[in-house]
Amino acid sequence: MNLKKIKDILKLNESFYQSISEEFSRSRQKPWKGWDRAVEKAFEALGSNDKKIKVLDLGCGNGRFYDFINNKNMNIEYVGIDTNNDFIKRRANKTKNASFVKGDVIQDLNNIKEKYNIIAAFGLTHHIPSQSLRFTWFNKLSNLLDKKGVLILTFWRFKDKPGDYFLRWKERKDIKRYCHQYSNKELDKVIKTYEEKGLKLIDKFISDKENLYLIFGNI
Repeated sequence: MNLKKIKDILKLNESFYQSISEEFSRSRQKPWKGWDRAVEKAFEALGSNDKKIKVLDLGCGNGRFYDFINNKNMNIEYVGIDTNNDFIKRRANKTKNASFVKGDVIQDLNNIKEKYNIIAAFGLTHHIPSQSLRFTWFNKLSNLLDKKGVLILTFWRFKDKPGDYFLRWKERKDIKRYCHQYSNKELDKVIKTYEEKGLKLIDKFISDKENLYLIFGNI
């Protein structure tokens, strides 16, 4: 996949979510069921102490993961990044111990300079076009983890066969978004990529309508 096609796909997805932002947000109010287990594993791996836990939520949408993790009575400092103007404007300057920033979390990871104890990417990995970009992204992502950190990734299993798809929103025929379903071989490569960087796979499970969770620890 050439660079022009990659950029066209990313622009298509950005336009898709911008066009349905209100409806999408209304349908995304409750936390995912798998978050309980994922966050419990993350806190367990990090250990209990008074140190502030820095959380990075990539593709944060309407910020519901912040609401979820903030209710855990832990000392957190949260940063959510999303390309969607509506989501960011709705949250900007209205939330304590949190920042919501507009940014491209697929192309511009290099713009993130801080290190984080928890990095979460829910409903994001299937939007990364091309295998080359995907594994460049996975490698860069690990560089944002603190010396003691946990990476939580989900992989949507929405079709019977792996590959690239363009999916509609409900019954609408005028808009579509790009989604990639990972093969078992690709998922094994993700695990191997992080293990080679010294990260340990600390949990793997399926939840939330066929989302595969992979949780890695730099611990």
